[in-house]
Amino acid sequence: MEIDLELINICPTFIVSQKFQPSKAWRIKRQIQELDFMDSPRQTKNTRILDLPFMRELRATIEGTIENVIQNLDKDSTNAGFKFLDSWANWYHKGEAAQVHNHPNSQFSGVVFFDDDDKLMFHRQDPWHDPMLPINMITKSNTDYYRNHTHHQISASAGTIIVFPSMLEHSTMRSDGDRVTVSFNTFLTGDFHMEGHTLQGTNLA
Repeated sequence: MEIDLELINICPTFIVSQKFQPSKAWRIKRQIQELDFMDSPRQTKNTRILDLPFMRELRATIEGTIENVIQNLDKDSTNAGFKFLDSWANWYHKGEAAQVHNHPNSQFSGVVFFDDDDKLMFHRQDPWHDPMLPINMITKSNTDYYRNHTHHQISASAGTIIVFPSMLEHSTMRSDGDRVTVSFNTFLTGDFHMEGHTLQGTNLA
């Protein structure tokens, strides 16, 4: 019997990027640094910082970004929306970085950058990966960047907002100096649970 395999590539994902003015980012950074931070990890004690008055314009930009994503995904309901679950600031000193992690119990998460030449790394672990018996099953097709890479680096500048599926693993590069970011988690609202809904056919992670 002749074996004639067909390679079927599956499960791409996506992230989105939005900008706001760098001058506003630098002003917000200074105000963030005046907040109370925990010692380790160096995060704000306030886990709803997007509710603060000086965050109002930034929050509106984030809301518009996520609403646009939802509008492009959802084709069935008139009540599609989202809610913020939490939001906090991270303050990294020189040489510090965020290790590989994801954001459980959330659907869309995001990071706001307040410094230039910042780096965010996304990781796509091979679903066949076993640390005891590593086998790479990611395709070697030469025509598709996504399917040739297990990670993707984003070079962000002050005023960059990145929104991504919460289960997508990510990390940061070591900081060259004091670096501040804001992270947030959200959850979709509306009738997405309905059988046959278009969003259920969208690969979010």
